[in-house]
Amino acid sequence: DGDDEEDDEEDNEVPPLTTNRYGRVLCTPSRLSYSELGRAAIKMSKAEHAYFETINELRGATEFAFVGAGLGEGIQHTSQLKVKTYEEAMSSPDKDEWEKSVDEEHQHMVDNEVFMAIPKDQVPKDANIIDSTWAMKMKADGTKRARMAARGFKQKAGVSFDPEDIMSPVVGDIVFKMLLVMTLMAGWMAYVVDVKGAFLKPKFDDKHQVYMKVPKGFEKYYPKNCLLLLMKTLYGTKQAAKRFWQMLLMLMTAMGFKINRVEPCVYFKWTEEYGLIVWTSFIDDMIIFGKPEGVMAYKQKFIEQVDCDDVGPLKEYLGCKVDVNLAEKKAKITQPVLLRSLDEEYPLESYKGS
Repeated sequence: DGDDEEDDEEDNEVPPLTTNRYGRVLCTPSRLSYSELGRAAIKMSKAEHAYFETINELRGATEFAFVGAGLGEGIQHTSQLKVKTYEEAMSSPDKDEWEKSVDEEHQHMVDNEVFMAIPKDQVPKDANIIDSTWAMKMKADGTKRARMAARGFKQKAGVSFDPEDIMSPVVGDIVFKMLLVMTLMAGWMAYVVDVKGAFLKPKFDDKHQVYMKVPKGFEKYYPKNCLLLLMKTLYGTKQAAKRFWQMLLMLMTAMGFKINRVEPCVYFKWTEEYGLIVWTSFIDDMIIFGKPEGVMAYKQKFIEQVDCDDVGPLKEYLGCKVDVNLAEKKAKITQPVLLRSLDEEYPLESYKGS
């Protein structure tokens, strides 16, 4: 009997899940419904109970974290949020909306002077010519977004980029969580801004030239016998991420911030009026930490220099939902859309206990 009691206690314990060095779970709990588990008389661990409770909470709900927006009521299935190809979008019933988003993307490129048309007979014979692709995506609020990107994997090393000039740092998840803890302890505000068209702002250096074929959907704007010479680091080009980080570093330095020696995407500034202000960047997603009045003051200074989406207090970040409760000094990071998409693609009811 004593051995049976010990076995029961072990069954109720959370099993040691396999994790990587960042603490992410590598093995997932089994996908079995409550009714199936009951009929099979299988005991569930606390971790499995938590998983099923989360799935059940998601079913029927209408709002989820999804990169800056709630999942609107017009979206019935998370598969609608998956990226489409240009051909898929243009053959869909929403073709007119997608065409409008393509035209908006072209105007955005023109406004940022991303490229210029060059007749083919004026292009050097040894020029590196690449093509492009489209990411047609429905946002979580139901609006359509067309993103044109260069196929940078066709760039030639030494011709259109230097091999050592393609890496860009991002803030680490451990640092992000540490700053969340500091926010709870100090009663700070965490505020999000998102740079619009981040990769369309930095310029290529003079010694590297990249030519691109006219993208699908842009043909009506340009002569048939021409190529586009890239003037700015378009999405997908090898140098884009690093060029933007370098531009951001110059902006932060001009605002009086210092770069952290260990984390190159953490910038900080001690001020007499507001105390410590900490700024982090994950490519174009920025979070400002500090006293509310200080955060708002430096957010405004940044927006005056760079065109940004003023997202607001931290609620969602990199596809995760973030709940910060200063009163209870608690923070919770979850991925409800990911869980729901897994449940819709692999329904729990379709798996039976053996």
